[in-house]
Amino acid sequence: MKTMKELELDAYKWLTAKERPAKHWCRAYFNTVVDCDIMINNICESFNGWILKARGKSPVTMFEELRVKLMKRIANRKRKMEAYHGNICPKIREIVEKIKLKAATDCTPTFNGGDIAEIENIEGTKNVVNLARRTCTCRRWELSGIPCKHAISAIYLKRENPDDYVSRCYLKTTYMSIYNNLIQPVNSMDLWSRGEDPPIQPPQYSRQPGRPKKTRDKAAYEKQKDAGYDCDMLINNACESFNG
Repeated sequence: MKTMKELELDAYKWLTAKERPAKHWCRAYFNTVVDCDIMINNICESFNGWILKARGKSPVTMFEELRVKLMKRIANRKRKMEAYHGNICPKIREIVEKIKLKAATDCTPTFNGGDIAEIENIEGTKNVVNLARRTCTCRRWELSGIPCKHAISAIYLKRENPDDYVSRCYLKTTYMSIYNNLIQPVNSMDLWSRGEDPPIQPPQYSRQPGRPKKTRDKAAYEKQKDAGYDCDMLINNACESFNG
């Protein structure tokens, strides 16, 4: 942040304003309870794009399309995971395997006789890992729920399995329990039971000039990109030293 202040004072002021607390954009201030270190909203963007065609239709038709899409998605995800052989989810497995390689080449652990280890890095720096509390001074383990390279080096020294230290939210059993909540099939509208209440009429609507709007309203910080600097780039650069 000191470097940013020296290079671009306006960007520093924008990023440190009261309405932008650091806990929303810097991993060093993230909450460690949720086991998630994601700083971007790609999940929301992906979902909005996924339902884009249905959003422009009448309410009942829109809800029916979304119900069918979600019903298919849940069934497909459940079927794929049932065929997967492993105790943690596939993408997390890939991440863990990559971290294992870094742990083998970058870290040298030394235990204190208990569950706390001092890890000497290849760069000459040191970190402290507490296996009982599942913490590391680099904070990657607490933020993501996946053991960092320091933790894995300590786990291997104790002849234990790193999979046992992965957060429960990444386990296959947790995944399957989520996708066991199935959406039930529904008959077509002509087979729906009729109530005694009068039918609901659509609200009065006057068509606005121009094409119907399809894209979402962007937040103020997203519009700042046209002001001369990219705010997302500045945020990422501000966390670069923490990310390693």
